[in-house]
Amino acid sequence: MKYKLISATSYLIVFIVLISVISISIDFAYSASVSQLLKDTGDAALYDTSATDPATLVGGIIKVFISFLGVFFVGLTIYGGFLWMSARGDSEKAEKAKGIIKDAVIGLIIAISAYAIAYFVLYSLSQYASQSASGF
Repeated sequence: MKYKLISATSYLIVFIVLISVISISIDFAYSASVSQLLKDTGDAALYDTSATDPATLVGGIIKVFISFLGVFFVGLTIYGGFLWMSARGDSEKAEKAKGIIKDAVIGLIIAISAYAIAYFVLYSLSQYASQSASGF
C-alpha cells in the first residue's frame, strides 16, 4: 500500500514537472508568434510610428475635434427627436423639440462642411509640401 502511494505521488510530481516545462516552452513560442502577428497587423493597417510634421498633427487634431462635434450634433438630434416623441400633444414642447432638431441639423451640416474643407485644405497642403520637397 505504501509503495503504491509513493509511486502515485512520484508519477504526480513527474507529471506536474513535465506540464510545467511544456507550458513554459509553449508560452515562449506563442509570444514570439503573437508579436509577429501584431507587427503584421499594424503594417496591414498602415500604422506608422515615424515622426510626423506639425501640419499633419494639427490636421489630425482638427479632424478629431470636428468628428466629436458631428457626434454631438447627432446626439442632439436624437435628443430633440425624443423630446418631440414625448411631447404628447403639447404644442410648446413639440415646438421646442423642432427648434432643437433644426439647430442640430444646421450644426451637423456645418460640422460636415468644416470636415470637408479641412480635409481638402490639408490634402492640398500635403500635396504642395511633397511637390516642393521633391523639387517639382
